[in-house]
Amino acid sequence: MTELTPSEVVALFGLDEKRVRKDVEYDVFERGKGPPRFALAEVVYLFAFARLGLDLGVEDRKKVYRLIVAALAERTPPKSIEIGSYFEVKLASVVRDVEDRVERFAKWKKKLVTRGDILGGETVFPNSRLAVRQSARWRDAVRS
Repeated sequence: MTELTPSEVVALFGLDEKRVRKDVEYDVFERGKGPPRFALAEVVYLFAFARLGLDLGVEDRKKVYRLIVAALAERTPPKSIEIGSYFEVKLASVVRDVEDRVERFAKWKKKLVTRGDILGGETVFPNSRLAVRQSARWRDAVRS
């Protein structure tokens, strides 16, 4: 899976941008410096956590993230991981959903056009002069 930017993850999975940025700020992913990019484990964590609907503290969020990373690193990842005595994450389902969305996004993204003779090299939708950046601004305006 290619790594995604925070904006791509937020748009693709309908996540709360502030929550994603807070997890980066509080170093839940233990990634160090540089612009944040999300691989499979990070996206699975963010997507699963958003569906959980709970607001845990930073240390607990880090623990859940580490459990997901460890499970995904196994030769054959488990179908689910236990979070506590009564809670589990259906890891296989989350991974399947994440990979499916990312694959569809990658196919869509390949269709975008970036040429120097169209809008000064800005990325546009095929057969148009509509900049992708502009559509994101419209989306943000509608949300506010």
